[in-house]
Amino acid sequence: MAVPDYKLSSVLTGHSMDVRCVATTKEYCILSASRDRTAKLWHPEGVKDFVNVVTYKGHSNFVSCVCWLPPCERYPDGLVVTGSNDNTLLGYNLQDGSVQITLEGHENAVSSWDSTAKVWNLNSPKSAPLTLKGHQAAVWAAVELGNGTYATASADKTIKLWKKNGELITTLNGHTDCVRDLAVANADSFLSCSNDASIRLWTNSGQCLNTFYGHSNYIYSISMNPGVPEGFATCGEDGSVRIWTGGDCVRDIRLPVHSVLPGPEVLLEPGKSEGQVKMVRRGTNVKCYSWSVAGNTWDEVGDVMGAKGASEGKAMFQGQEYDYVFSVDIQEGAPPIKLPFNKSEDPWVAAQAFIHKNQLPQVYLEQVANFIITNAKLDTLPASSNGNTLPRFRYNETGNNLPANQMLSMRVLVNAFSDLPGEMLVIAARESILHAVICLSQLNNNTQVSS
Repeated sequence: MAVPDYKLSSVLTGHSMDVRCVATTKEYCILSASRDRTAKLWHPEGVKDFVNVVTYKGHSNFVSCVCWLPPCERYPDGLVVTGSNDNTLLGYNLQDGSVQITLEGHENAVSSWDSTAKVWNLNSPKSAPLTLKGHQAAVWAAVELGNGTYATASADKTIKLWKKNGELITTLNGHTDCVRDLAVANADSFLSCSNDASIRLWTNSGQCLNTFYGHSNYIYSISMNPGVPEGFATCGEDGSVRIWTGGDCVRDIRLPVHSVLPGPEVLLEPGKSEGQVKMVRRGTNVKCYSWSVAGNTWDEVGDVMGAKGASEGKAMFQGQEYDYVFSVDIQEGAPPIKLPFNKSEDPWVAAQAFIHKNQLPQVYLEQVANFIITNAKLDTLPASSNGNTLPRFRYNETGNNLPANQMLSMRVLVNAFSDLPGEMLVIAARESILHAVICLSQLNNNTQVSS
């Protein structure tokens, strides 16, 4: 069977915030779940188009996952089931969006930050769910395997296999970072994907048969692809959807993108708002420009420079020593999440890693980074792990460096630079001037930022 040439055929616009999950239903419909607290049903119309025909409402917080459950005894028309950061699951009528069932029992966001998975009997919804308890961090995926057992994947880097009565069979080790998703490959095996950028094929008894590589960063989701032999698809932080057959990556699908570092010709186009920032490459240097509405001009902000590291301390978390282990309150009424931090780390990089690990909304980045900067009492930015220095900002009018704990009212622009691996550099400024995170491989160590 030939592998199809996949092309972007449709963009579904309707959610007001980012979409966290998609699934399919009968009749080739698509379900989507969003941080706008809704899920939507999209029905095919014509050859390529989809129309939003139902919006599922009722959650009081972000909707993190959605799936279609086929008909059962109690619900002969099936159910659309959503999980939310409000700690509940809701089951809806597919056609009219009415809530048919509310499932309560998790003590934190679903998919489950309370480190458990729960098995619900929809034919007896008032009975207590079976709780699969044993993971040490959030559970991000759960599937029923071909032999009738359950498999769960967790941010604790493990997969666990369970009997139908909830008894733990075994713990599967192999991934070196959070395990994000699972997919049943066939009656005898299943697949897992991880933040370690690998995919593993396991037998239902827990033997690892193979490991597949192709992505250059976190792999968020995996799904079987019946369109190709032994086929599955993955998507990840590197901005790609990859099609696999027999363990080989045969398609690397990416959306069209513009160069992240354009030339000075982009400055011929006027800005859209006061303080808008553009990064422009000039030869081997990169300069930052800010749009001035009053002057109707792009004003040069500066280039990049380095800073020194900071001292170390002692605190233990999960068997490792850190300078600090913070407790971060993310959601009212939910237990705080532990955030380990070393002063040798960049606080913005640590904040981004914390967001990815705990599957938090990207809008939390600035809040978490400033929390680290304030509570770690950082007066300078740290040295990088490879010996290069991470940047700070210098003002010509004073000649002083801006301490990290004075970087207020900032926003980080996070992009996937799959073609520009390298050190993460921060350009920052006071008050109204934005700063950006950029990954550049070609800047030398002496490049400086000045205004």
